[in-house]
Amino acid sequence: MSLTAEEWSQIEALVGDVVNGISSRDTLIYQIKRLRLQHGELPILLSTEADFTDPTETRLTLYKRAVELSQSPLDVSCLTQSAESLVEIYIEELSDYDNGLIWLTKLQEFVASHGSDHILNSPSELEAQLKRLKIESA
Repeated sequence: MSLTAEEWSQIEALVGDVVNGISSRDTLIYQIKRLRLQHGELPILLSTEADFTDPTETRLTLYKRAVELSQSPLDVSCLTQSAESLVEIYIEELSDYDNGLIWLTKLQEFVASHGSDHILNSPSELEAQLKRLKIESA
């Protein structure tokens, strides 16, 4: 079962309120979890929850599940954005070259198959960051 347009609009409005300091992250996470109970594990809800969740391990779990569920039925936006977020976490937060490379490779495969319209950083930019990480950690 998918979200209604009204339900997604409410989440988008809450995201804007959180970003602008009007609402708390807790309010947003509560609404996402309420919708997850109602609709099940939808990739867009998992990915959005991950965007506003701590700790990092929880974010990783949510993004990975979003990637998994985005492949069938195909949700290109969620698939590529979640994979991009995973690469960024492994590079920027965890300095984990090996897992960064695994997810960069997956992201490159997704972009080759589905395009890069939904990601902020090009795979080549992420690859350069990953190479810098390898050099710095050597």
